[in-house]
Amino acid sequence: DKDSAELAEVIASPTYAFKLAPGHAIGISADLAWQRFEVEGVPDALGVESPGSDSSTGLGFKLGWSGQVTERITLGAMYSSRIRMGKLKRYRNLLANHGEFDIPERYGIGVAWRPTADIVIAADVMRVKWGDLESLANALISAEPGFGWRSQTLARVGVSWQAAPSLALRTGFSHGQQIVSSANATLNYLAPVTPRKHFTLGATYALSTDSELSFMYARAFGSEVKGSGPSSGIAVDMSQHWVGASLAFKW
Repeated sequence: DKDSAELAEVIASPTYAFKLAPGHAIGISADLAWQRFEVEGVPDALGVESPGSDSSTGLGFKLGWSGQVTERITLGAMYSSRIRMGKLKRYRNLLANHGEFDIPERYGIGVAWRPTADIVIAADVMRVKWGDLESLANALISAEPGFGWRSQTLARVGVSWQAAPSLALRTGFSHGQQIVSSANATLNYLAPVTPRKHFTLGATYALSTDSELSFMYARAFGSEVKGSGPSSGIAVDMSQHWVGASLAFKW
């Protein structure tokens, strides 16, 4: 037997964009979402531990603006609505609101500065409203227990350097607030999303005028949350290394 949780989400976003004025554009997207969810080893209100996988679909939207305010500086802003997903019926006795598992609202602003023709430095701040989703935000000791997640503010900075006509190098760093509270650490062994700091490296090499090869590495630094109160004796921690590669063709 094992205790585990799996969540897979796919979002397709057909987008329409138009220019408001020279250097200024707005984009509108419809978010068409699908999710698959499965938990094993955690009894629901009726004592059922592993009802199997379930899936649902949902709909939301995004708005974005980009404006080049000077020759070297571009500003941007975005808003992504809460995607209201269909109920996961097999988990109606485990998740709040009879199986609700929506995708949170997000919004943010950013700036990109081009000090030279080959270098771009970008930074943004984003707010993710995890705390509005009862299945994730409910306290451990509530009538419909959840993970006790809090809404989160993320600050990110990245640099892209066109080191040569055929080679682009990138790096970035992200820092976010802790979304797991110590009093609600117990259920978070299923989803130990405790890392607050992430570091990334990437590169793209042009093989020809119509093909390119990209590599990436990301590091999620561990951040332990020690339980208190109803979660006393529990400690949740997680760190990760990610690597990836892709081959792209242009036509």
